[in-house]
Amino acid sequence: GKVYEYYKATFGRRSYDGKDSRMVSVVHMGKQFNNAFWTSEYKLMAYGDGDGSMLIDTTLGLDVAAHEMTHAVTSSSANLVYAKEPGALNESFSDVFGKLVAFENDGNWYIGDKIVGPGLGRKAIRNMKNPEEFKQPGSNDSKYRVPTPKTGPCLDRDHCGVHRNSGIPNRAAVLIVESIGKEKAEHLYYNVLTKRLSAMSGFSEMRKETEKECALRFGGASSTECRAVRKAFDTVKM
Repeated sequence: GKVYEYYKATFGRRSYDGKDSRMVSVVHMGKQFNNAFWTSEYKLMAYGDGDGSMLIDTTLGLDVAAHEMTHAVTSSSANLVYAKEPGALNESFSDVFGKLVAFENDGNWYIGDKIVGPGLGRKAIRNMKNPEEFKQPGSNDSKYRVPTPKTGPCLDRDHCGVHRNSGIPNRAAVLIVESIGKEKAEHLYYNVLTKRLSAMSGFSEMRKETEKECALRFGGASSTECRAVRKAFDTVKM
């Protein structure tokens, strides 16, 4: 409900598709299931109870719920392919809006810090501000970056690092939010996701379209906001 109200109040978007479609959430998914997910096939979100060690009840995280619903927003807009750089962007947009929805409640840039169990060995699933804390790349030249070949299939289980490589655009998003403010950043990112990207958009296209949208919204490429956006992308080498 909180995520629905955020998208409605902030962007005038009713439900994940803008058509006020019914939002379905399945809880107690599986048995000791350490995950939550959105499925486009069945158009629902599902939440596991966790095994009590790695994760606990995944419904405890508002950022997790916002993350999953944003996957639904993405599937009904840019529809970013879930592999390689488009897949990493898919994950990153879900992290960005997951945190923007929950930020006043959480006050940090950790993803999933309310659902981690004692056996995970760390305080959250991801750290958007410092991805390398949990061995995610914080820049395009990081040793943690998963290779994303332009052709051929992905040979690893995570679709060529969609969760790992999301650290790069995640860090850029944090730098942008901290530079231009939450309100400006969320509208910038929403328009890029829903109006400017397509299924195969990668990091370079996302940067290009974000800079274009910034110039359109904030009075040109030389504006304070757009200089901050460029600096953020330069910092992570996108």
